[in-house]
Amino acid sequence: MKSLPMLCAALLFFSGCAGRDYQIPDEGLLSAAQIEESYEVDREWWKAYHDSELNRLVDMALERNVDLARSAISVNRALYQARQLGAELVPSFSASGDAGSRLNTDSGESTRSFNASFGLAYELDLWGRLRDFASAGAWEYRATEKDRESARLALINSVVNTWYSMADTSRSLELSRESLNYYERLLAIVEEQYRSGKTDGLDPAQTEQSLLAQKATVLTLEKQLEEERRTLRDLLNLRPEEELSFTLPDLLAVVVPEADLSVPVSALGLRPDVAAAEYRLLSAFRNQEAAKGDLFPSLSIGGTLGASAASFGDFFSAPFVSGLVKLTLPFLDWNRVKWNVRIAEADFEDAKLSFQQSVTQALNEVALYCHTLANAKQQLENMKKKYEADLRVEAYRKARYEQGADELKDYLEAMKACNDSRLSVLDKAYAVISSSNAVWQAMGGRIFRR
Repeated sequence: MKSLPMLCAALLFFSGCAGRDYQIPDEGLLSAAQIEESYEVDREWWKAYHDSELNRLVDMALERNVDLARSAISVNRALYQARQLGAELVPSFSASGDAGSRLNTDSGESTRSFNASFGLAYELDLWGRLRDFASAGAWEYRATEKDRESARLALINSVVNTWYSMADTSRSLELSRESLNYYERLLAIVEEQYRSGKTDGLDPAQTEQSLLAQKATVLTLEKQLEEERRTLRDLLNLRPEEELSFTLPDLLAVVVPEADLSVPVSALGLRPDVAAAEYRLLSAFRNQEAAKGDLFPSLSIGGTLGASAASFGDFFSAPFVSGLVKLTLPFLDWNRVKWNVRIAEADFEDAKLSFQQSVTQALNEVALYCHTLANAKQQLENMKKKYEADLRVEAYRKARYEQGADELKDYLEAMKACNDSRLSVLDKAYAVISSSNAVWQAMGGRIFRR
């Protein structure tokens, strides 16, 4: 018995040598606290469009979207697993009881027995192995919460982009139908001129050619708009028979919130996927430390309080108590323990690389989206100027054709160029909106200087 206190003292001595903390490598990123201290942060950036219809659709998506609901289930599962691991840090209890009766067939006498026991078992976490396992589960839970934030951001961005893409397509469809009506009227005029001998057969053929091309454009836009409606219904988890009514905005009248491109790309402290990669790195480190803890002996203590009697009335008259001290030497199973440690170390190295990759990709993504936004704004201004020039050319060609100075082909080409640039203005306006949304999603919110 003298050896037991010495053993416990030795284990407690060595327990001070086990476990260490891990410092996340400095990647030069601004933390969430630094960002909120130096900048204004709008986490609900879509509301800056001041579009009540859009806000309603975003709220519906957050409430009904299946993928987001599944991510919430993943968060709950990670929480349950973390609590399950944390339960290893407290004693476990057990209880059992039974009653029986035995009949002696020779004498006809019967005997009864009653047994009950209450047990307690607890593993002393001398090396912090159980704490490391619990900590790993807690970090994984936090990472899963960030996964859900990423899914939420992606969902919101998808709803906003789909909404304004529908506005783009719907307005383009209206303009294309107007052009189609004009081509139809023009074809009727040209055919009448042909029948009266004022023009040859080339003008009706060229006009019909332009008319058919415009019909193809209308059909393409109708199909595109229907696909976008389906996408929106998928995001809102709405079936075809479920009503979805809305009024699309005039895309060219939308005031796009300003994206502050002077904010450094390193302001990624609000970005949830980077935080998730960091938390999984810390989880992998704790799992590695827990695996190393298997190299050390484990000590468990337990006790049982029980009673046994031949009659229920005597049940509590003769209780008994027993105790147990169990020492496990896992390093004797060296081959298994060694490879478990190696696996945990490999997982940790992989998590480090995943974190570095996540940071690099996030930095590159923000830099690309900022450049894309600046480029989209410039393209929009250029396309507006081109449209104004095409309008002047179209008016000039129309006047020349009506005066008989130009062929109909010249006027049709000018009209097509004008229609194309008018649709391109809409597309470029949408590109500015979608690029702005991409910047805010990539940075985890709308960040701008005070």
